[in-house]
Amino acid sequence: RVVVIDDFRQARFVTDGRHKRSRLRRQDKGAAGELEGFFESLRTGGPMPVPLASPVLTTLTTFAIEASLRTSAPVEVMAVGADPDGMSSPARSEPG
Repeated sequence: RVVVIDDFRQARFVTDGRHKRSRLRRQDKGAAGELEGFFESLRTGGPMPVPLASPVLTTLTTFAIEASLRTSAPVEVMAVGADPDGMSSPARSEPG
């Protein structure tokens, strides 16, 4: 089973070789909800909806993947802060 979402406007489903298209009701990339959560955390002093370490680690991982593809060698992702969810431990990107 495969689902391809095209710019959050339509989805294509493939199951056992059968194809089905579906138009999505509205384009929702999540930015409005993320901003709403961000401003709510500022107003209330609550936790951020997405910890800063998450997008930082995503960016560093993307750079490591690019370097690994370019060099055909594993590239270590730099550690990002002390995070109880394990975000602080280095990850490895293996070439595929």
